[in-house]
Amino acid sequence: MDQYDAILIDFYTRTGNWKREGSNRDLSILGTRILGELCAADFVYQVRFEDHFTARVIYNNTSSGNYLLNPEPISLMLNEHWHQVIFCPDADHIRGSMKTLLTKAASAVVIPVENGDTYDLTIFAWSSPQTFTDPFQRFIEAARQRMHELNEVDLIRQQADTTFARFTAIVQTISQAVVLIDNKGLPGWVNQKAADLLELPVAGEHKPQVLAQSMARFRNAADNRSEIEEQAAELFSSKGKMQDWVWKFSNTSGRIYSVSCSVVTDTVLIGRLWVFEDITFSYLANEKLKQMNQELELQTARADEENQAKTDFLANMSHEIRTPMNGIIGMANLLSDTAMTGEQQGFVKTISESSENLLVIINDILDYNKIIAGKIDLETIDFRIRKVVENTMALLSFRANEKHLGFESSIDPEVAEATFKGDPYRLSQILINLVGNSIKFTEKGEVSVKITYTRKSPGTLVVRFEVMDTGIGIAADKLSTMFDRFSQAEAGTTRKYGGTGLGLAITRQLVELHNGTLEVNSTPGKGSTFSVSIPYQLSAAQHSTDSKDVMDNLANLRDKRVLLVEDNRINQKVASITLKKWGMDVHIAENGLEAINQLEQSPFDIVLMDLQMPEMNGFEATRHIRSNPGMLNHQTPIVAMTASAMVNEKSKCFEAGMNGYLSKPFQIDDLYSTLIQFIN
Repeated sequence: MDQYDAILIDFYTRTGNWKREGSNRDLSILGTRILGELCAADFVYQVRFEDHFTARVIYNNTSSGNYLLNPEPISLMLNEHWHQVIFCPDADHIRGSMKTLLTKAASAVVIPVENGDTYDLTIFAWSSPQTFTDPFQRFIEAARQRMHELNEVDLIRQQADTTFARFTAIVQTISQAVVLIDNKGLPGWVNQKAADLLELPVAGEHKPQVLAQSMARFRNAADNRSEIEEQAAELFSSKGKMQDWVWKFSNTSGRIYSVSCSVVTDTVLIGRLWVFEDITFSYLANEKLKQMNQELELQTARADEENQAKTDFLANMSHEIRTPMNGIIGMANLLSDTAMTGEQQGFVKTISESSENLLVIINDILDYNKIIAGKIDLETIDFRIRKVVENTMALLSFRANEKHLGFESSIDPEVAEATFKGDPYRLSQILINLVGNSIKFTEKGEVSVKITYTRKSPGTLVVRFEVMDTGIGIAADKLSTMFDRFSQAEAGTTRKYGGTGLGLAITRQLVELHNGTLEVNSTPGKGSTFSVSIPYQLSAAQHSTDSKDVMDNLANLRDKRVLLVEDNRINQKVASITLKKWGMDVHIAENGLEAINQLEQSPFDIVLMDLQMPEMNGFEATRHIRSNPGMLNHQTPIVAMTASAMVNEKSKCFEAGMNGYLSKPFQIDDLYSTLIQFIN
């Protein structure tokens, strides 16, 4: 029986605690009523003693209602009918006597509960005496179960209240406006931000029609109302969700909102959750950024167009200049091989030198244009640095001799004997620029070139080229800008010495393309030293052919049939005379159509094809030849020979089906080497 008295005491202690804590003052009365029903008592009373003289019935199961009474009758009942009453005068200390009390037959059970300053007495009474041994056990079990249920309900309610309070606190403090609309017709809910946005008096629950009217009023005020209504119709018909939905109110509040609408499906709640976020600042900033990007793209496109126009202009002008220059230089070379007086030879030499100087200026401009456009690709072929240095010295020796300068070169034996992989033409350009500059700015003394190596590893040699002069030198404050384009060390340099101010800028770019370094040390009035270091790969091949040796072996070209496709009469004459001197059988076509006709009728060993011609240009003619497998000369080598200098010209030639490329004015050695390469 001990467990039962503990349960009974715990029950009344809980009801009393609930009452004192103020959570629900009627809970102790509820517990009394429930226990009375469970134990089938005929009369159930809960009496509250206000003091020693006054008592009040706060609950009874009769129809007489609550009433005041004198405590005396209760005392008399307890005294006179003690044998019929189980009385628990001290609920906290009755466990020891509970077993004895509950074996008695009694007409009432009386249990007191102290509730702070008040004192309650609960009475369960029956019309006839009851034996409580078994019935009271069932009574206690039933009370325990019901009490457990009440406890669970109260705990759940407390948890729900806490969760709701937390949810409300969170949702009320976020920056977004939140609207919950119940699709079953129950009241919806808004947080404070949404109440302000929809002009509702308070946050919390609102009737469905109130929310519907507020949402419609808000939506109809939007600038993009028609767009919103379209999207809303699609949204509700598909029962889907919408995110990043933009509502604009520039004509009213000046605000812009990002709206999302999600379906809420729950056992309790079915509806839609709307969230409105003010994105005015970020949206306008993003629009401004888009506008700036569009303007930037437009400016970039304009700049590209201007650059392309400049590139095309330079290329076209170079073509127009280089075409007659090809004739001038070619004719001067041919004239120099004829019998002339000393005075005539001087005239021819002057023509050649002036033409070469003009060609250097044109090449500087075009090369720099190619470099800044990123269109220069380095060749990778076997060559000897010794040969490049010798050619450079031979080419520039006449300039040094004219100024009576000492002019010499030295090369480390290991570098001289080695064969390298790289671009000899660009190395030659670097050396010509540096050595030519030194000669130009040196009035007396000497210019020397020294080639050594600074580092050696398996398969690689870092070659160092030093160009030293005793010229005017460069001031220290000018060294940092001398490699800038269109820059000269002094304002009067261009007037006195000539040049474009591009030579050193081009040289630096070419050195960097080789993954090399360019340095300069200079003392004004004493001279300058330019140092270039370039890492080169060593080649296993033995490179033993010199251009002179090749030029001496003219038998390789004798009687070979060549078709020269060229519309310029002077260029025709220059090339024809040169080719015939080598014993070649030369045929001429003035445009692409004539070339195709001749190639369909007679075999040729090689075709030298100009690009810009009337009727049909060189690209179209080449594509026609390559696309007709049954045509005679379908696979005959075709070499472009053009004065054009477009940055992508060479790649276009190869794409059309050409095998090689020669730039006009051409060098005799280059023309001969090209013919030997493709004819054999």
